[in-house]
Amino acid sequence: MKRYSAVRIFSAALEKGDVGVFVGKDICKEAFAYDRPGNFYLSRHENMLSLGLGMAMCSDRRVFLFCDDAYFLRNMSEAAHIAISKCDNIYIVVMVNGIYTEVGNHPTIFNSLMSPHGFLFNLGFIVHDYKRHFKNMRNPTKEINAIWQKTRGPLVVLLEVDKGVKKLPEDFPAEKRSIDSIMAFIQNEEIPSYNYVPPVTHEKAFDKEE
Repeated sequence: MKRYSAVRIFSAALEKGDVGVFVGKDICKEAFAYDRPGNFYLSRHENMLSLGLGMAMCSDRRVFLFCDDAYFLRNMSEAAHIAISKCDNIYIVVMVNGIYTEVGNHPTIFNSLMSPHGFLFNLGFIVHDYKRHFKNMRNPTKEINAIWQKTRGPLVVLLEVDKGVKKLPEDFPAEKRSIDSIMAFIQNEEIPSYNYVPPVTHEKAFDKEE
């Protein structure tokens, strides 16, 4: 599947009160086609993971961070901080195409890692791979939304996408969106948040003992 198609599906799976942070010039342009009030775009590769963690720690909103494998590799230390934070409302979606799209399409080392899923799990993440969903379903938006409704963070989603990017205009209006606007969205009590935390299965047993 092309990355811009995956961006469309993931964007549609977000709830109204969720924050979606997109990093990288090409991903930002692809996501802006499905712009929503809770989206924030960082096309210049700022410290997206640290910013997202700050949002999650200071809010009960779910914060979804979208990036490619090239960015994720360059910022593994930030990812480690997210893993040990134990924030149950932060999610990282990594779209793996195996190349540095902005610097000559040179290959990344992501797919050469020994079990990326196991590595991220050992850091402290819950790890999901939606390869089967995207392979067997033309539009798995509802299925992914249902999974996210019942999943704790910190979560990493890994999805392999086809190489190449969609050609889009160089400039896009979201570039002017400020951090103040996304903070106003987060603090707006009229926009409901949706941070479902699955119940702990042994709570009832403790209640009976008491």
